[in-house]
Amino acid sequence: MARSLEERVSELERQFAQSYVRGKVSEIDPDNWCVKVAYGTDEKPMSTAWLPVKPMRSGQAVVWWFPEVDEGVTVLSPGDLRLGEVWPGSYHNDRPPPTTNPNEFFIAFGDGSKVVHDRESSKLDVVNVGDVEVTTKQNLTVNTTGTVKINSDAKDIRLNEGKGVVTGAHICQFTGQPHSDCSTQVKAGK
Repeated sequence: MARSLEERVSELERQFAQSYVRGKVSEIDPDNWCVKVAYGTDEKPMSTAWLPVKPMRSGQAVVWWFPEVDEGVTVLSPGDLRLGEVWPGSYHNDRPPPTTNPNEFFIAFGDGSKVVHDRESSKLDVVNVGDVEVTTKQNLTVNTTGTVKINSDAKDIRLNEGKGVVTGAHICQFTGQPHSDCSTQVKAGK
């Protein structure tokens, strides 16, 4: 038996309402690349089933940056939320953007570490609160026309595991003039 026009319109409205849903991540399952999304109102809270997270890239260039609980997301589906995919990233009052400067590319990692590039000033700022490790199987080149400053309280700085470096910043306690001195902190190979 054919459905009535009212039933068909009602079904289309339901599908349309479920084609685009904004909410917050309520549960995560990173091993299966899925999350549950809470949406609706305080009076009528709702939740999706486990849905796959849409990655930024998934070819040879691949990005893994999984959403967190309470992160704003958008679910897109063909009209049935059970078939939806989760698109990370929506600002909301509890999680506002880290900057409102339209010239900044800003990534905050949640632990105080960040990467900021300001295209207006052409300044790149990288802050990391933990260790930094750079590994290459080829050459590493740093080119600059400006000054290179390394400020460190390190007890030992090693280049090629060499002997102590001769510096000229030592003031002689007898003559008061600078003279060469072998550093016990900075070591370099020939």
